[in-house]
Amino acid sequence: MARIQESSEAMRDSVVMLDRHGDLEWWNSAATAMLGLQTAHDRGQHITNLLRDPSFIRYFNARDYSEPLTLTSPIDERQILQYQITLYGDDERLVMARDITRLHRLEQMRRDFVANVSHELRTPLTVLSGYLETYTDIADQLPPRLGKSIHQMQEQTQRMQNLVNDLLLLSRLEIDQGGKDHHPLSLGPLLQSICDDALALSHQRHTITVALESDACLLGSEQEIRSAISNLAFNAVRYTPVGSHITIRWKRALPAVVA
Repeated sequence: MARIQESSEAMRDSVVMLDRHGDLEWWNSAATAMLGLQTAHDRGQHITNLLRDPSFIRYFNARDYSEPLTLTSPIDERQILQYQITLYGDDERLVMARDITRLHRLEQMRRDFVANVSHELRTPLTVLSGYLETYTDIADQLPPRLGKSIHQMQEQTQRMQNLVNDLLLLSRLEIDQGGKDHHPLSLGPLLQSICDDALALSHQRHTITVALESDACLLGSEQEIRSAISNLAFNAVRYTPVGSHITIRWKRALPAVVA
């Protein structure tokens, strides 16, 4: 045991040894710094008296330690720790905690990058696709060589759109924001921007206007709301007869407001 403790003391990860009842027997200096354990007060205490996060308590009591648990540090909310518990000896437990703050931040940056790039590419690709559809409508007036090139561009644009949609879906599955990015939005500027994109997609074949009949704000994510309303507007352009008038309307319909 002394050799194990000596080896654990040299580790950067927190190592905590528990008896069969879950009471603290020994821990290394990293656990003191990372978890705030104090020798004089904490030896003999049950682990859940010191690590009180409900998720950790459920993890500890479930006794299924096949997967690690990720939580914020009990002494520093900016620090992200990954816990892993191992059973050994006479139903004793070894609790290890690793600082994964940097890895967590890098992963969050990757997710944000994928989400932001996907959203930024979606509208330009839709506009490009609209222009290509316009040329397809007059394909019989174009030289055969040009018509073939337009067809190839349409295929590649569709591939890019499919890729962007897949990335957006992956981003939504990976990120559970829980409303963190929700804030009140004024719909006027947003709807006008979407109207401009729809006009570009229409190539002036429709009359598209914005009608604001309510000054109510909408609580939500600007990116998600833009995506949802853009889909409605772009579908209206695609499936409304040429020469028709399309109105993007924001109005109050008690007890809610609708666009």
